[in-house]
Formats: sequence, structure tokens, C-alpha cells
Amino acid sequence: MSKRRTWRKLHLAVDEKTGEILVAEVTTNDCHDSDVLKS
Repeated sequence: MSKRRTWRKLHLAVDEKTGEILVAEVTTNDCHDSDVLKS
């Protein structure tokens, strides 16, 4: 029995002044970037 491997995506929102990670979200490969990190 073989399970098919799927990609995961890590979306990060980083403060450009401090370099601090503000948001970290893991999604499947079919989720679009703009759906996760809305401005």
C-alpha cells in the first residue's frame, strides 16, 4: 500500500525592519498564495 506524496507550502509574513516572522502558515499545494496572506 503506497501513499502518494504531496507538496506542502510554507507561507511567511516577515517584518522587513526587524526580520521577525509575524505569520507562518502551512498549506497544501493547491492553495494560492494570495488566499493565505491577504494584505
